[in-house]
Amino acid sequence: MPTSYINFTGQIKEDIANKFMAACAAVVATDHPDCLYFLFSSPGGDVNAGVAIYNYLRALPVARLVMHNIGSIDSVANVIFHAADERYAAPHSTFHFHGVAMNLAANAHSLNHSQIRELQSQIGALETKIANILASRCQLTVAELQDFFLHGESVDTTFASQKGVIQSVSQPIIPPIRSSTA
Repeated sequence: MPTSYINFTGQIKEDIANKFMAACAAVVATDHPDCLYFLFSSPGGDVNAGVAIYNYLRALPVARLVMHNIGSIDSVANVIFHAADERYAAPHSTFHFHGVAMNLAANAHSLNHSQIRELQSQIGALETKIANILASRCQLTVAELQDFFLHGESVDTTFASQKGVIQSVSQPIIPPIRSSTA
């Protein structure tokens, strides 16, 4: 049962998401692993890109998908982290939850009433999407997550273990790479 290890530390953006998914596809096509093991840390980023990565990872043709928090899983990175059925965290790693923010175009000097309502609707829909995904994959409730979105909350590995965000706390171990000789 071969395992392929993939390291990712960085912000979630559309271009990064496309490269990340392409890299995963290449590893699956080349190595035919039974398990993809991600060493993952991210400050989050674009919600739509994060949800796309989540759905992509859930669809990959591998028997096991493992995520290991090696630093901090923040914002929409929590959604990506929850794509795996097996989730672990290194000692001293954290998880951060907060509400969705939207960046306005530099030339958006004024907004009318309907544009403000549209932004509120978009933010609400994105927060509902995140809460529903996370609540379906761990023991955090939608109500708990919505409270986190209102106030922002960083949690440690003890809390993450109690709420099923992770199965255990452990230092990741990558086996030595064996070279093949003919």
